[in-house]
Amino acid sequence: MPPTPIALRNLPRRWYLGIRSKVAPPKIAAACAEALPRSGDWARKLGAPPVGAPILIYHAHLPALGLIDLQPAVFIPRAVEVSSPYSVGMYPAGEAAVAEHIGPYDKLGETHEAVKRFLAKMGKKLAGPCYDVYLTDPTKEKDPTKWKTEVVYPIG
Repeated sequence: MPPTPIALRNLPRRWYLGIRSKVAPPKIAAACAEALPRSGDWARKLGAPPVGAPILIYHAHLPALGLIDLQPAVFIPRAVEVSSPYSVGMYPAGEAAVAEHIGPYDKLGETHEAVKRFLAKMGKKLAGPCYDVYLTDPTKEKDPTKWKTEVVYPIG
């Protein structure tokens, strides 16, 4: 299914807490399944409970190694101090290109490519790592054709 139209949105400053690692693409789901519950639990223990849906941040693609540097994470209401394996980061307030992907995760690449083409056409540059926002919980909705994911590209 093609992505919904890509929109430019002004997003607020957002803090996040997660576990960063380098994984092979076939292991992304397993990395998320392990890190997201741990990150949410740790955020709650620190008094900064998750805000909204979980996210997956794509810090870098490492094709020579066959890996992706990524961070399954949760948005949190404020900065907190953490130690390994957790890390905290922040997306500053600003403009982002956003598309809603409806369908299985293995088709997310198509939506990412559509957003990249949109940004190139608009002459916009990436201002930080892109990320996915998992709006549908796949443990509750078993039909992957109904899963909704926001694909977000901060721009400058």
